[in-house]
Amino acid sequence: TVPTLLSFNAGYVDTAGFLALHGLFTAHVTGNFVTIGAALVLGTSGIVTKLLALPTFCVVVVLARLLRYRLIDRGWPVLKTMLGVKLL
Repeated sequence: TVPTLLSFNAGYVDTAGFLALHGLFTAHVTGNFVTIGAALVLGTSGIVTKLLALPTFCVVVVLARLLRYRLIDRGWPVLKTMLGVKLL
C-alpha cells in the first residue's frame, strides 16, 4: 500500500507543480530538459529556473540521505520520520 500511495503522491505533486509553476516539473528532471529545449526553440522564458531544478533536486537527495544516516544513528524509525518530513 505504501508504494502505491507514494507513487500517486509523486504523480500528483509533479502534475500540480507543473501547472502551478508554469511548466516547471518539480520531480521530473527529464521533463525539464525537454521543456528547456522547447523554450530555446520557441524563445520563451523560464530556462534558468528549469536549469536550477537539477542541482536543487540533487541537493535535496543528498540531504535526505544524510538525514537517513542521522536517524539510524539515533535509533529513530527512518520510514516513519521521512514520511512525516514529506508530509510537512
